[in-house]
Amino acid sequence: MDLCTRMEDGMRSGGRRAGRTRRRRGRKQRNTSKSVSLSHQQQYVTLLRFLHKHGFDCVLQPANFTDFGRGLQAQEIIKPDNLIISLPEACLITTSTVLDSYLGPYIKSWKPRLSPLLVLCVFLVCEQHKEKSLIG
Repeated sequence: MDLCTRMEDGMRSGGRRAGRTRRRRGRKQRNTSKSVSLSHQQQYVTLLRFLHKHGFDCVLQPANFTDFGRGLQAQEIIKPDNLIISLPEACLITTSTVLDSYLGPYIKSWKPRLSPLLVLCVFLVCEQHKEKSLIG
């Protein structure tokens, strides 16, 4: 802690030392996590438009937190038994989704059979590669 911070912690206006409670409150206020909303960025706007179009409902927004990085932040107070997120089945990627896709026949023919986790991983890698090949 530098000298200025110690002086701020310990001094009130008038030059007298602040009490222990005031010093603790000051430290606590400086240590609180701050967040910056990321919901204005184009990638999130596009994602949220797609999700709302398909029936997605959520009280969370993407944010960047000073103490731990990116995450989701509540836009309103969440009470017990409140719905936090509702995602329609059409927006989920499941093993059934993958097996019904263009990759299904290939994955079904592989021996030994792939685990559900590997099926999802193969699908995501193929989709990412497909998207990159369409762009460039």
